[in-house]
Amino acid sequence: MTWTFYNAQGQVKQTVKPPAFVPQYARYQMLHASLPASTYTYITPGSLLDSDMDSGAMSVVATGGGILADAPGIKVRDAGVYNVSLSARAPSGASQFKARLWLFDQVVFETDNSTTTGLQSTEFSMSLKLAAGSILTVQYFCSITGAITMGQLAISRAGAGPQGPVGAQGVKGDPGSNDYVYRANTWGASTALAASVWKALPSAGGGTIQPAGAFTEVGLDAVTVRDAGYYEVSAFAYFTAVVGASCNLSIGGNTATGENFGAEASGVQDKGTQLHASGIIYINAGQTIWVTGISTAVSNVQLRGFSIVRIGAGPAGPTGPQGPTSFPAASNLNFNNFKAIQLGYPTNSQDAASKQYVDDVTLEQIVNFGTPTKIAWGSITQSVVGQTAGTFTINHGMGAAPVWATCIAFDLADPTKMVAVNWRSATSTQLVFSYKRIGAATTTDTHTFYWAAIVQP
Repeated sequence: MTWTFYNAQGQVKQTVKPPAFVPQYARYQMLHASLPASTYTYITPGSLLDSDMDSGAMSVVATGGGILADAPGIKVRDAGVYNVSLSARAPSGASQFKARLWLFDQVVFETDNSTTTGLQSTEFSMSLKLAAGSILTVQYFCSITGAITMGQLAISRAGAGPQGPVGAQGVKGDPGSNDYVYRANTWGASTALAASVWKALPSAGGGTIQPAGAFTEVGLDAVTVRDAGYYEVSAFAYFTAVVGASCNLSIGGNTATGENFGAEASGVQDKGTQLHASGIIYINAGQTIWVTGISTAVSNVQLRGFSIVRIGAGPAGPTGPQGPTSFPAASNLNFNNFKAIQLGYPTNSQDAASKQYVDDVTLEQIVNFGTPTKIAWGSITQSVVGQTAGTFTINHGMGAAPVWATCIAFDLADPTKMVAVNWRSATSTQLVFSYKRIGAATTTDTHTFYWAAIVQP
């Protein structure tokens, strides 16, 4: 496969090979036929539900994960930044349900859901920088003995953009994609909250910083970011039980003693409540970021996770005599004599360039990287009826059957309405997805489904 670039007259100017890096994605079943009561139990990865990876990129191993180094897990072959997400549902009648994600012998994420009634479910999603050969392991904890009939773990690695043509006179080299990561490695101390008073939540300090100097811990309560840019911020905290009290968690650069608006989460305390907030925000150079919490009653809270990960390109590299150029993640592109084609925001009749029918859905775009690779994405609303499974169709308008597609739907405000989505089939004009609610809700609700697809020869 190759990418072809054209000049303003439509003539072939340059043909280049795509990057050797291939994005890796896999999703496994994580079930247990009879989970013992009140005991953390390692889960053996089950069948591979779907994947887009080369052979050996991810594999199930019988031992090597967890604190005893004898637990089963999923091993990644290549180093890089991965997104890891888990969704699971507890046996009916459980009053407490937890999930842990282990990286070798360290817990990197933990959920804790408690209630007096109803069906328990849990989910999380986070970014991790993994070394080659890293092993990820999952544990479940449930207040009663029963079967985990709905559980999935998805692991995906983001890829680099395509390499551009060689400059005739020599241009500035690819700025690269450097990993800027801050992560609190251990839980912070339990902190007392006065009723209805915002307070900064302390970490334990000594967090991971890469590269050196990109972040600076300000005591235990905040982190200063050196370079401006877009960052993904994430935090989760555990509020002690004050039945009926409301609690909130926020992240951002507004204040240490009030509400920050970069990312927020809220809930009602029952037998202890764990809130998870995450979002993408723009951070100015030298800006300080806090995690703050509040409760309507006097209680305690503990910060159990905090991370800041930069999105996009890192600092520019040196100028080369004929160094290759590339497409920066987020900036103006100077193509000189080359032509880029974008088929964006089509109507629901015919697109002027492709002459193909496409759905009139929010944010739908088709981007053509030379010939013939195409990426399409968008969103569509769909009614979900209780626990009833269903399908829906997307008219993607790319002229060929996609080799990869994905779709998600989520409701952060109400986990009981969580919906699982699977890619079923594809043709040159349509994508078919199936869906079913995996949360406990039995109502009829309208959800927004976000999809993406790739066409390659």
